Formats: sequence, C-alpha cells, structure tokens
Amino acid sequence: MWRVYAGAGANASLMSQKSVSEKSGFTGTLKPVIYEEGKGFDWSGSIEFNGLAFYYAVYVYYGTRSLKTENSNKGSGRGRGHDDNTDDIKEKKEKLVKGADLLQPWCYPEEHNA
Repeated sequence: MWRVYAGAGANASLMSQKSVSEKSGFTGTLKPVIYEEGKGFDWSGSIEFNGLAFYYAVYVYYGTRSLKTENSNKGSGRGRGHDDNTDDIKEKKEKLVKGADLLQPWCYPEEHNA
C-alpha cells in the first residue's frame, strides 16, 4: 500500500549580519604594550560585534510512503504496516531569505575597523 504526503513550513533565526553561517556575537583582543627599559606597560585591544540580522527559510516537500504488511503478526494484535514503513521524499525545495538588518556591525576603537 502507498500513501502520498506533502508538507510545508518556515523557520526563523537571528544570525550575524555578515553571514548566515555565523552566529551573532562579540569578539575581542587584549594585549599588553610594554614600554622601553622596564618603565611599565599599558593595555591595547579592540572589541568587535558582527551585527545582527533576521533570517527566515521557507520550504515545501512531498513524497510517498510505502506500508508493508506483516502476515506473521496476524494473531498478535499488531496491525498492518507495523514496523516496515519507509519514507521516500521525492523533492524538497528550500529558500533562505535575509529579512532585515537589526544591528550594524561595529568595532571599538574605530581605528581597528578594516
């Protein structure tokens, strides 16, 4: 026995504004700057934020499902198609869209921006 099925859905996420494969977040560097002849040191570094954007994906799929009968389980109370169900997705189409830029990327101090 065969059954045809179809479905659709959507997914939304917040990711980096630079790339959908990168999570939004902060990175930073901190390093000491040593003065000549042991007169002390100071700190130098930067903090960078890679932005925040709203992305959504929509998809549709369809396929068939085969239901195999089990004649050996007639008296056990188990119905037809108990364990041998198999899915065969014929096609799945997905489209990823960048919905909106929510926060722009930035770096502090500004001279570290490339």
